[in-house]
This record gives sequence, C-alpha cells and structure tokens, in this order.
Amino acid sequence: MRLKSFLIPIYSILFLTLFIVVGCKKPKDSAISVDDKQSLGTYYIDTFTATLSTVLVDSLPTSQNDKMLTGYYVDPKVGTFSAAPYFQFSLAGIDTDKDGREDILSYIDEPIFDSLILELNHVYSYGDTTSPHTMNVYRLAEDMKTVSGSANIYNRQAFELEAAPLATTPVAYTNFSGNKLRIRLQPTGQELFDLAEERDNRVANNAAFREYFKGLALIPDLSNKSIFGYSRAPTLTLYYRDSDNPNISKTYTFKHVANTDLFFNQMKNDRSSTALSGLTEIYKEISASQTNDESYVMTGVELMTKIKFPHLNDIREAYPNFAVNRAELIIQPKADSYSQLFRLPTDLVLYKTNTTNIPGAVITYTGTSIPEIINPFVDYESNRNTYYKFEVTDFIQEQLTTSFYNETALMLTSPRSYSGNRTEKLVLDSRISSSTVKLKLYLTIF
Repeated sequence: MRLKSFLIPIYSILFLTLFIVVGCKKPKDSAISVDDKQSLGTYYIDTFTATLSTVLVDSLPTSQNDKMLTGYYVDPKVGTFSAAPYFQFSLAGIDTDKDGREDILSYIDEPIFDSLILELNHVYSYGDTTSPHTMNVYRLAEDMKTVSGSANIYNRQAFELEAAPLATTPVAYTNFSGNKLRIRLQPTGQELFDLAEERDNRVANNAAFREYFKGLALIPDLSNKSIFGYSRAPTLTLYYRDSDNPNISKTYTFKHVANTDLFFNQMKNDRSSTALSGLTEIYKEISASQTNDESYVMTGVELMTKIKFPHLNDIREAYPNFAVNRAELIIQPKADSYSQLFRLPTDLVLYKTNTTNIPGAVITYTGTSIPEIINPFVDYESNRNTYYKFEVTDFIQEQLTTSFYNETALMLTSPRSYSGNRTEKLVLDSRISSSTVKLKLYLTIF
C-alpha cells in the first residue's frame, strides 16, 4: 500500500503512526521516506510482517480450580475435547458422644435407608447445550495423588476407575432444580448406610473413609456436544428415616472440603484428525501456513499462539532517531469462529517467549508490575468488531532499543491460573487480507 500523508500545521517534532498488519512486506520494500523539515504528518504503513504459529505448552495444573468441568465435543479445527473432574469427600465431623468416631446415623428404634444423592451446582456451559448430554458417575478405584514434589494434579493425569458407573444421567437445563443437579447413587448409598449402621471402622474417621471411598469422577459420554461446569462444592447426602418416626426424613452430608480433599479437572484434546495432528510434543510450534492459515488459543489444554514481528527492527533502519510513545496490539478473532454458544476466551494475557517456546515473563501494564489481563469487546451481531486490545509499549521499546537481533516473541494465551476453569477457543487468521493481528506504533521522529 502507498504511504499516506495528511498535513497539518508545522511543529518541531514529527509524529509517525504505524499500523503493522499480519502478512505484509518489510518496510524497506515500500521505500519509506520522511522529510523531517516537513510539517507534522500522520502516516499509515502496512508493509510489516507478523508471523503466527500454534504452540503446545506443558501440562496445566488444574487441582486448584474452582470449577468442575465435564463434557465432550468435536471441533473440526482443534479436534475432540473432553473434560472430567475427579474429587474426594470428607466426613461431616459429627461426634456427638465424643468417642472419637464419626456419628453418621441418629435414630431411636431402627434406621431405614432412603437414598444417597450427589448434588452439583451448575455455573458454566460451553458448546451446543441444546443437544443431548449424558454424564456417567464413576467411583475411583485408585487413590488420587499429587505429582511428586508438587502440591498439584495436572490436566493430563488419570486415575483408575471402577468398571461400571454408579449412575448415568442426562444433563439439560430442564434437569436442574434452580441451578442444582441431583443424581441418585443407590447401590453406594445402601453400602454407606450399612457401614454407618454397623459403626464400621471404614467410616469412623476421614483417613479410614478416604481409604475406603476414594472419590468420584464425572465422565462424559462421547456423543456429547457440550461442556458443563459446576462449582467446586459437590455434596453427597444420605437420606434415611427412623422407624420410630418414619414420616420424618433425616440426613447426613459428606462434603468436598477444598483445602483438604483432592480434586482436579482431567482435560484431553485429540488433534489427530486435524491440521494440528503434527503438534505432538510440548513446546513445539506449527506455523499457521501449515494449519489452513490459522493459529489457535485453546484453554484447558494449553494451545497457545506465538506472535513474531521479524521485521520490527527495520524501523531503526528507516528512522535512526525515534522514541516510542505508545504501542498497541489489537487481536481480532477470525470471523464466524465464535458464537454465544462457543464463546471466546474470557481473559487473555501475553507472555514473552523465544525459540524455546516456553512462556516467560508476563506482559504488564506500562510502567507497572501488574499483569495485563484483557477481556474482549465482543460483537455477536456482525462478528466484525470483536477484539482484544493490549498496550505493549514497554515490550516494543525494549525490542527497538536492543542493539542486536533477538528471538524474543509474544505468546498469547489465557492466564494459566484461569485456564483450567473453562474451555474456550480463539482462532486467528494469518492471511494478509484478514488482518487479525495489528500492531499500532506511535513514534516521535527526531
């Protein structure tokens, strides 16, 4: 594109505005020339290159998340995605007679079992929630453990389950009572009831109880087309009656205690049938030119987009004396790649990276140490005016004042502490005509 100049009254300093657009040529190819004796002008240049690639980053700790995600869906661009929460329960801590043993049942004559109900509080959904959604409740057959030397469990870990589910239930908004989903676990309920009535040692204290009842997992059906999320506050309530007064229901509730009971969201992504099939090793990247001119950010499984500006330093060749007043990075999703059902990432951040593709220091607000966490402006009506806007002045100043060529780049992703709480996708278009990544520089030329 030609250099465009708009003249206004004369000042002593010349301001240059550069819009750097994905897929353009080097600035020197456009024969940029500015007469520093000329009047103040604002210039638009689209002759810089940005390159995009998708990177698979190391597994994500999900044991500190506050949402329990379960579901499955197929995405033609990034493959299949599944989520399944694993979680433990604790006793309620009732010891009325002070004998050091849990008092689960309270009765005068004879206790009568009614039911055991798993209750979940719905807080999140992603995907086609109008289609049938089935969830299977399994009992764990293996003790959950954190990674050695860590307090975390990671999204790609797995623990053995019992062969048959305790319950298989349809999940839809019509099944919720308010936001609550209630699932009956009858065989396990009778088993827990019998142990409590016999005052069995397996339900006497938390250590013995967790050894006997290792926890539950919510496993999705492979026919699902959505993800449902529940607050990390599941309960197991044992309902029973006293034969002395059978008309009055009694309860005892096993609770998930966040600071003592283990939990994690298992998240899997199979890309084998997509253009991303070659992305099999962590910290490896695949160029957008090999993935239909697209790059991706996907939360929960740590697909990130790497952004490089290989010709940024050419500015110094054209203008040896300059100062960066402000730099803005505009990220626009590919048109029609999102909807109100398949939402964009709620938050995005930028990390510095290099040829290792390991995320390094987070980009902060200019002049501060506060991470720049950006929410999107979303236009669901036309899908044309949706964007994330980052201020990257400090980063660009650092790049343009370095006296040697370096391999520093930016990694676009969701904050890692948030990522395991949701599954969301961003698609970027690397074609020149689409301009999904734009760098706006405001420079003073001396």
